Amino acid sequence: DKPYISVEPGDHTRFQLNVPLLRRNSRGASWEPGASIPFEEVHLALPGETATLMNTYLASGHHLVISPGIYDLEVPIHVTLPNIVVLCIGLATLRPSNGMAAILVDGGLPGVRIAGCLVEPIDQSSGTLVQWQRDLAPSSLRNTFDNPGHIHDLFVRVGGPDNQTSAK
Repeated sequence: DKPYISVEPGDHTRFQLNVPLLRRNSRGASWEPGASIPFEEVHLALPGETATLMNTYLASGHHLVISPGIYDLEVPIHVTLPNIVVLCIGLATLRPSNGMAAILVDGGLPGVRIAGCLVEPIDQSSGTLVQWQRDLAPSSLRNTFDNPGHIHDLFVRVGGPDNQTSAK
């Protein structure tokens, strides 16, 4: 299931990022609690923030929540650590330039979750807008079977309102 934000039960002034448990061969909603991540371990990106700053937080082990807005990215949002959540809320729009990807996930990372983003290129054709690299090492495949990566509600638009180009 998709990660979500909630208010901490004992303190309604504090938020937490919730990561549902992995389920296999199941149907319907599950109310089993998953991981609850305090917002001290989450970076909340605001419109106008650079991808370089977001990547600094990701590289230090913070999860990333991207608030509603349009983000013109100078570099891809780059996930280099396992079990990281990148959650866009309000269909935050990620706009890469110069033909680069908006989101890049290193190969072999277990538990990465990307959710809720709208991706559209700014200015020219892009070969890839979201790149989840593959790592074919047998040990990494074993690590990701029990803790796979997830993509939820990821929308990619080519030729948006300000753009007459398209992705290949």
